[in-house]
Amino acid sequence: MNLYSKRDHGYRELDATVLELYTTAIEGYLRAWQRYLATRRLTEQLRTALESRPVIEQAKGILMVLNNCGAEQAFATLVDYSRRSNTKLREVAERMISEAVSPASTDHRR
Repeated sequence: MNLYSKRDHGYRELDATVLELYTTAIEGYLRAWQRYLATRRLTEQLRTALESRPVIEQAKGILMVLNNCGAEQAFATLVDYSRRSNTKLREVAERMISEAVSPASTDHRR
């Protein structure tokens, strides 16, 4: 924060001290607010990750069975498809599960 006076040495020493205390308090508040917002964003990201994990794990399991591969390879396949299709990993996993359990995929007579 910048404060100006119309004349030289426009602020008394007491004014300058009070302004310094004020700006220090505001700076501390703004830093705390930024930390709060960062923590809130991180919490939301972690919550989303925890909600997405079971869906992704199910899709990995489907890929492991279909492709006879390990967990790492199945996950790499999901990530690769997600990147190439510019789609979130959770959405790719949800789509894969949906297609795997749809009646058309379980009806082998067609």
